[in-house]
Amino acid sequence: DAEELCDGIDNDCDEAIDDADATDSVIYYADADGDGFGDVGVATLTCEQPNGYVEDSTDCNDADASINPDGVEVCDGADNDCDGSVDVDTIDGSDLADDEDGDGLGALGTTSWKCEGVDNELDCDDGDDSEPQVADASASEESADGSYVAPWTSIQAAIDDADSCVLVLAGSYVENIDFGGKDLEVESADGAESTIIDGSDGSAPVVSFTNGETAAAQLHGFTLTGGSGYEQESASSYDCDGRTCTDYEVSYCGGGLYVDGATPTLYDLLIEYNEAQLPSDYVSGDDSYSFSSYGGGACFRNTAMSVDDVQVWWNEADVGGGVYVESTADISWSQAYVVANQARLGGAFATDGGSLELINVVSAWNEASEAGGSVYALDASLSLINTTSGEDDAADGGGWHIAGTSAAEVVNSAVWGSDTGACATIDVTATFAGSYNNVYGCGGGNYDGISDPTGADGNISSYPFFVGVTTDGDPTDDDWHLQSSSPMVDAGDPSSAYDDADGSQADIGAFGGPASDWD
Repeated sequence: DAEELCDGIDNDCDEAIDDADATDSVIYYADADGDGFGDVGVATLTCEQPNGYVEDSTDCNDADASINPDGVEVCDGADNDCDGSVDVDTIDGSDLADDEDGDGLGALGTTSWKCEGVDNELDCDDGDDSEPQVADASASEESADGSYVAPWTSIQAAIDDADSCVLVLAGSYVENIDFGGKDLEVESADGAESTIIDGSDGSAPVVSFTNGETAAAQLHGFTLTGGSGYEQESASSYDCDGRTCTDYEVSYCGGGLYVDGATPTLYDLLIEYNEAQLPSDYVSGDDSYSFSSYGGGACFRNTAMSVDDVQVWWNEADVGGGVYVESTADISWSQAYVVANQARLGGAFATDGGSLELINVVSAWNEASEAGGSVYALDASLSLINTTSGEDDAADGGGWHIAGTSAAEVVNSAVWGSDTGACATIDVTATFAGSYNNVYGCGGGNYDGISDPTGADGNISSYPFFVGVTTDGDPTDDDWHLQSSSPMVDAGDPSSAYDDADGSQADIGAFGGPASDWD
C-alpha cells in the first residue's frame, strides 16, 4: 500500500523502481532543437530527466532553435516569440498603412507598426484599385491608365476618368481645370508648395467650378497661378449714319479660381500671380470695345460657402485684386493671408451687393488706386471679425471703404499704416457698427465720412506693436502677431463668445478670438 517515490526503492512492491506512477515524478518535454524550451506535444512522466528533454513546455516550434518565448519577432511569417501572434511588434517593421486593394496607396488612418503595407495614406477608397485616379506631370503618356504605377500626365485627364477622387503627385501642371459637375476630392500628395497648377497657356481661370458641384467636390494642396479669368462678352449694335456700329463689352472674373453656381470645399490653397484682364478700352472702326475685370485671385457668383486656409498673394484685377464677391454670392473667408494684391477698387477684397464675412484674416500690402486698399464694399453686407489690415493703401479708405447702402459690422479688427487715404472711409448712406477696433497711423486720418468712434464701444487708436513688420519690400518675412506689450492684447470684445483659444479676453486683430492659434 506504500506510495512509489523517486528514491531508488520499489516502494509499492510492484517490482519496478522509480516508475512513472511515483507521486513525485516529473513531466519532461522534448527539446529537439536544444533551445531550452520543450514541445508540449511530446512529453514523458519520469523520475529522472531524459536526455533531450526539459521541464518547460512553451516552445511553439521545436524544430527551430530561434523560435521560442525568448525569440525576437521579425517579419518572416512566423511566431518567433511564441506569443500567439505572427509578425506583430517586430524589430524590423515599419510605420505602414493598409493597402487592401493592392494599388500602392494606403487607406486613411490605418498607419501602424507592421510588416506589410505602404508608406502613405493617400487612398480615398481602399476597396477599389481604380480609385484614386492618379496624375503625375513627369510620367509617360504612352502607358497611362490613371493608376499609381502608370498615372495620367494631366489633372484634367484624372478628373475626367475618376468616380470619387484624384491624387496629384508633386510637380507643375500647365493646364486649366474644370470639375465639370463632378463631386470629386482632388488632393495633392505633397501640398501646395510642391504642386502647382499653371493656367498661363489658356485664357481662363486656373480652376473652375460652374456646374453645380457641392461640398463633396474638394480641392486642397495646390498653388493656382497664371490664370486670366472667365470671359463673358456682350454686344449691342445700332445705326450710326447709315452704318452699323457695335459696342462690345468684355469682362473677366476669377483669374485663379472661378466659382459660379457651386459650393466646393476649398482649403490648403495658395492663389498667386493671377491677373484678370485689366481694362484696355479701344475703338476699332465703327466698333468700340470696353473691358472690365473682377477677382484677380478668385471670383464668386451664385453661391453661399465658406473658404478656409486659402491664401491669396500677388494677384491683380480692376475690381477685387485678390477676391471678388458678386451680388449673388455669400462668402465667409477665414484663417488666411491676403497679401500684395492690386486693383482699382478693393485691393484685397471687393464685393458689389454681395455678402462677405472675414474672420481671422491678415490683409497686408494690398493696393487700390481709388478706394478700399483692404476691403471695398458697395451696397453689400460686410462682417469683419478679428481681422488685421496692415500697410494696405488706397486714395480713399486705405483699410476699409464701405460705400453705398452697405451694412457693416466690424469687431476686434485693426487698420494700420495706410500711406495716403484714411484708415476707414464710410459713406453717409452706409450703416457702420464698429466696436473694439484699433484704427491708427494712416495718412488720411483714422475715419472719413463718420464721426471718429475712438474712445467709445471699446474702440482705440494706438500704435499696434506687431512682432515684426518691415518695409524691406518682402512681405513674406513679416510677422503680424502681437508683441506682449501691444495695446491690442486682451483689448477685444469681453464677451466670452470672442475669447481667445486659451480662454483669455480676445485680442484685437487676426490672431485673436476662438481660432487665435491659427497660422
